[in-house]
Amino acid sequence: SPARVHALGAVIGRFSPWALACAAVAGVSGGVLAWLYVGSLDGLFGTFYGRLLLAKLALVGAIGGCGFVNWQRVRAGQPPRVPVVQAEAALAVLTIAVTAWLTETEHPAND
Repeated sequence: SPARVHALGAVIGRFSPWALACAAVAGVSGGVLAWLYVGSLDGLFGTFYGRLLLAKLALVGAIGGCGFVNWQRVRAGQPPRVPVVQAEAALAVLTIAVTAWLTETEHPAND
């Protein structure tokens, strides 16, 4: 309904500064941990763990893209695109699944 989409736009507008700050912290800490766990570019591209990590990074990038699209729409006074919000949520679920898989996969730096 239009009222729900309007409410969603208000939530996006209020949440986006927090989301940006949290994404920056997660990106920096994730980069440090990735370096510790992977150890090298060979480990990133040449191991199963590294390729799984790259898949997670692609998913996170896609989530960021979805968020950016709706953030720009809300900033311009337009309603958010509900299919983009739904895609963002689905990508988040996939990211959680890949993260769970990563936690059970041996790190290349341990080889």
